Amino acid sequence: MSELPQDTPADQGEGAPEPGNPAGRQPPVTGNRLVDEVLAGLGDLDELPVGERLERLTAAQQGLAEILDGTRAQLPPHGEQA
Repeated sequence: MSELPQDTPADQGEGAPEPGNPAGRQPPVTGNRLVDEVLAGLGDLDELPVGERLERLTAAQQGLAEILDGTRAQLPPHGEQA
């Protein structure tokens, strides 16, 4: 069986931060202040122990679900125009 090369193109993306360098990762900016605040809370995820990562991801998922539910409440009922 042959070994796979370690330096494949997928491992060497242009401008990608070095592995283990979370400072190079910026959370995406969506333009929605509430969503951006939730995503900013995930910025240091790589530095956390696994258990804390799970807690942070769960909190982010719940926060995003609440934001989505809030926007649904603002929509007119199905079939009606605003």
